[in-house]
Amino acid sequence: AANVTLTGSLKIGSSLRFTNGKIMAGANNITLTEVATVTGQGAGKFVETNGTGVLVKTLTADVASLELPLGAGTNYRPVFVSSTGTYSNANVGVRVLAAADPNMPPKISDYVSTHWAVTKTGVTGTVSVAGQYLASDVTGTEANLRGYYFNGTDWTSAGASHDAVTKRISVPITGAAGEISAMDKFVLTNAKVFLQGAYNSTTGVMTDALRTPTNLIPLTDPYRSAPYNFTQVA
Repeated sequence: AANVTLTGSLKIGSSLRFTNGKIMAGANNITLTEVATVTGQGAGKFVETNGTGVLVKTLTADVASLELPLGAGTNYRPVFVSSTGTYSNANVGVRVLAAADPNMPPKISDYVSTHWAVTKTGVTGTVSVAGQYLASDVTGTEANLRGYYFNGTDWTSAGASHDAVTKRISVPITGAAGEISAMDKFVLTNAKVFLQGAYNSTTGVMTDALRTPTNLIPLTDPYRSAPYNFTQVA
């Protein structure tokens, strides 16, 4: 009931059964071998990646919706790994973080307050990871959520899916390391605006020469008196 706190890395060779409490990874990795099975996981019974440690699954053959028992606090937020291809010293590593992704673009109104950091190595083929969130994780409208993968530079929803019934978002892992999360669909632009006006080609900025002499621009609002008589609002 007081949980298990690792003081070193751990490898599970055959089976891991949860009966009560959690495994707190801290700075240590937990590796599940290719034949290792996990049972008994659920709310309050899982691996908590409360530090830099990662839950790693060794891969030697294709897998379909292979459950990795992750969570935070008392909340179970597992991932499900699917892969096809060939494998050479291959594995997938995952951490769950119970907070909105800090790399989420601005102005996103629909998102989940959790994300998963994923690493992939040794797989020639495809790897998809599905993260399972809680209803309480959702901010905004759940129906607007889409799965997204962040490769450290760009976000993509290509090949992603969202199942509101199982509360899972699935995203292809296209890089060696990245993050997956759910948010509303967006277009992020890097706009440049060209202003027409007085320009100083030496400094590369617009000139403020109209400030001198001061009579070129009125120092007071000329529109609140006759003949305009405008009224300022807000």
